[in-house]
Amino acid sequence: MKQNQKLNVRIRINEQRMKEGKAQIFIRIFVDGLKTEIGTTHCVKTTQWDPKISRVRQTAENAQLINAYLDRAKNSIIQDFLERQARGIVCTPNDLKNKFLGIKENANVKTIL
Repeated sequence: MKQNQKLNVRIRINEQRMKEGKAQIFIRIFVDGLKTEIGTTHCVKTTQWDPKISRVRQTAENAQLINAYLDRAKNSIIQDFLERQARGIVCTPNDLKNKFLGIKENANVKTIL
């Protein structure tokens, strides 16, 4: 049982896959060097994105709404990680992603084979 896991949650935009001048916002989760990414439904113009603070600039439309969503998402992921650490459960980035997205883990899957 590994107790010293390290978590890092970063928020970024993907400028390489822009549509109509807007880039999608992604939440990237790192746990001990392993990573996974969650694509949000929010898109912003690259001029409205502040890469230093990983947030939408306040002059943009819906900036408060998007920034509040990003804060809530990041805090939810961190809280889930800390709860698992307190219970002594080793977690992976995919575990945190599935919990955030509401995907249930099927531990007792039974098949015909």
